[in-house]
Amino acid sequence: MAEFLEPCQSISPRSSIRSPRLAQADSFAWLYELQPEVSPKAIRLSRPLPKIRRDGTADPNILLFLRGYPSPEWVAELGSRYKIDPEFFHRHLKFLSSDQDKPTRTRFVLPSSQKTIFQMSLTSMGTQECIDVRSKRADAVAQMETYLHDLKKGDKWKCGNSVVRSFEVHDEQTFSIQQTVTVYVASIDKPWIGK
Repeated sequence: MAEFLEPCQSISPRSSIRSPRLAQADSFAWLYELQPEVSPKAIRLSRPLPKIRRDGTADPNILLFLRGYPSPEWVAELGSRYKIDPEFFHRHLKFLSSDQDKPTRTRFVLPSSQKTIFQMSLTSMGTQECIDVRSKRADAVAQMETYLHDLKKGDKWKCGNSVVRSFEVHDEQTFSIQQTVTVYVASIDKPWIGK
């Protein structure tokens, strides 16, 4: 995580240097403000984030959704602004870790850590004709290893690009990809609605 956030420390906020990795994402972060008796409405966030309110009113409760590959600047700014538990980013950026859990293995997590952060796996099925399933499966494993290696380097990725967590070949026609949705529920400066 420290290596991932390193570019934030070396680039000043006023710097005009831009790379594909630092590019502004169209729909990387979405925020829902939760207020009593008001229907939540999605707000697409952009950098820089709005300043903290100075009128004495607290920020409302929020639901924050991040889509795909983050930039170090987004992680630093969102974490700082919304006081996000670092565990959220640890889970969302699990693909950066060399200590990968097998996709079929459930990670032991204390129930207390599940109160504000949760993840959902999304599986998409597809079809593609292949004759040799064994060869196709071996290719899928090799492609996934290369893909995860490239994700860790970050050179080919733009903020908001979808992240595939696993790719499996099931038979001569069927394959699946798995993606993960990470959700963080934050209560800022006041208790959760209803408490």
